[in-house]
Amino acid sequence: MNSRGVILTVAALALGTGCDLFSAAAPAGEPRAEVTGAAVEASFKRSKPERSADLYLDTLTAAGGHHAALSALNDAVHSTPRAAAAWRALAQLHLDPDAPTELRDPQAAIEAAIKAIDYLDQPDAAYFVTLGTAYFVHGDVAAAITAYARALDANAAGDGQLEHPEELEELLRELRSDGR
Repeated sequence: MNSRGVILTVAALALGTGCDLFSAAAPAGEPRAEVTGAAVEASFKRSKPERSADLYLDTLTAAGGHHAALSALNDAVHSTPRAAAAWRALAQLHLDPDAPTELRDPQAAIEAAIKAIDYLDQPDAAYFVTLGTAYFVHGDVAAAITAYARALDANAAGDGQLEHPEELEELLRELRSDGR
């Protein structure tokens, strides 16, 4: 499986629940204002960390592009540094295969994913999937395997974030059997 296939597989595993990023940003039926760090911050303050899996996609869509989403997410993590969901969304942006080349940064994704996990109240499987993906894209397959295994452990411990943990188990078997 190529790296894009792995990224798409784990992205599908990590997503599953969403949050309404802009219910506070603009009244229903009105055009949405520029996406700001404040809008992102308001969204994750209303959301539980485990309900914020779509924060990145919501930010990207509402911002109208990767550069604007990066700006909004950077504003959010600087204004509320302990916001795990915003750090995870920032990691996802740096991993997005559809993002412009200059924004794809596996090392920055690893750093953001680690901060996201550090700021969680309890382990969350989807956050470990994001970290595993960042390690994989960076080329550290051993660290990716460890992160993916931690995702399965967190999922089994009861957070239930992963809708299809069997797919992650299959991915782990494949990575381990590749002898990497």
